[in-house]
Amino acid sequence: MIPVAPTTPAAGRHDYSYIGDDYPELWDVSSLSNVGMTVQESRSYPIHGHDALEIWATTNAKGFGYVRLGAEQRAFAVSMFHQLHCVRLLRAGLAGRYDAYARGHMQHCLNYLRQMILCSPDLTLEPADVLTRDFELDRAGAIHVCSDWSSLYSEAAVNWANWYKPGNASGLA
Repeated sequence: MIPVAPTTPAAGRHDYSYIGDDYPELWDVSSLSNVGMTVQESRSYPIHGHDALEIWATTNAKGFGYVRLGAEQRAFAVSMFHQLHCVRLLRAGLAGRYDAYARGHMQHCLNYLRQMILCSPDLTLEPADVLTRDFELDRAGAIHVCSDWSSLYSEAAVNWANWYKPGNASGLA
C-alpha cells in the first residue's frame, strides 16, 4: 500500500486535458451524498431462472458503465459499474456459463472485487449469526452508510445522452 492524502473530486481542481495521465483520480459527481441502506435478504436478484439474466442486466448503467470525459470524449470505466459487471459475470458462472471467456475473466473479477473490498472497507458491525439465523423470517440486517449510487446511475445516463449520437455508435468503448 502507498500512503496518499485523502482527496475529493474538487480538491486541487484544474482543467484536465484527459489525454495521457492528465485526468482526475475520481469522477466529479457533485450530487453524490451519503444514504443509509438496510441490507436485506432478497429474491430479487436470482442466480437461476428464465429472467435472471434480464434482472441482473438492470444493474448496468447507460453507457455500459463507461463515461466520456474531456474535449476528446475519452472513455473511462467507473469502478462501481466495473464491480457490478464482475458480480454479473460471477452470477453467470454460478448459473452454468463457464466457457473459456468466462473462466479467463473470472480470475480478473475475483481479484478486482477482492481489491475493491479492501480499498473501501465497511466497518459496520453485523451479528455473527449466519449459521443460526433464519434468513427466510429475519430478512433485514444492519444499516450501512453508503454513497448514493442512484445519483451515479443518473449522471451516467446524462453523460451517455450527451455523448451518444448516431455517428458515435461505432466507438462504444
